[in-house]
Parts: sequence; structure tokens; C-alpha cells
Amino acid sequence: MGKYQILEHTADKGLAVEAESLPDLFETAARGLFRLMIDPDRYPPTEQVAIELHAPDLEALMVKWLNELLYHFEVYHRLFSRYEQIEAREVGGRWRLTAQAHYCPIEPQQLEWGGRVREVGDLSRAAPGTGFRTLATPRLRRCLTLCRCR
Repeated sequence: MGKYQILEHTADKGLAVEAESLPDLFETAARGLFRLMIDPDRYPPTEQVAIELHAPDLEALMVKWLNELLYHFEVYHRLFSRYEQIEAREVGGRWRLTAQAHYCPIEPQQLEWGGRVREVGDLSRAAPGTGFRTLATPRLRRCLTLCRCR
């Protein structure tokens, strides 16, 4: 498992993630995202869902992955805490991610909140002077992403 660091910034939070492989990078980023809001380990997964995403580049794929998990959380009340069979690869000039995401069905009122994340943004579009920048390459195995909080 890789490691993540939560970076505080005004009303937003940054998530710095480092891992040895792309699958580990995506898993660690997902764990960090949910950790911004709650302790997902307190809610063991009982169900799973297959996720498949496509994006033009690796940075966009990371943002899409995290926003997809956040969408499932907000709309379907799925609290993810375990990820398997994550595969991220370039196919025909575009990036593709497939994964099995394990979750616990929840009702938001039953959770002990640490704060809500409303969206995940591409740091290359972050406001100048925020100190955030995007790093996500197959070689570096690192990324930095911006989470907009409520």
C-alpha cells in the first residue's frame, strides 16, 4: 500500500499520494479521499461494484476515478474501503481503468463525519498561487489532487 498525505488549504484540501505502481496509486488515492471525510475502516465492505473508466491522460483518469467513487458515495450511499483488480493502462492513446471496488451500503445520517468532499479537481486547473500542482506519471508513481470540501 502506498502512502498519502492530507494538505490543508483554505476551504479546500489537497491529497498527496505516492505508490510503487499505478494500481497502488489509484487505491491509495481512493483510500485518502474517503479518509478526508470519515474512517472507512469502521464500516467493513459487504458488497462490490465493477468500475470502468476512460480518459485522455493519466491525470484526468485519476480525477475521474475519484469523482466516480464520490458519485457512488453521494448518490448510491456506497462507502468504499477496499479495492481489487485495479488495472490502469494506456490503450490507443487513451487511458483505461478497471477495478473492483468493495463498499458498505450506508445511510449518511449514521456516519460520524470529519467533513464532506463535494468534488475532486484537476490541479493543473487550480487557481494560481495555491501551491498545488499536478504530478501523475507512470514513472513517478505520484499524484497530487485537489478536493473541494463543503
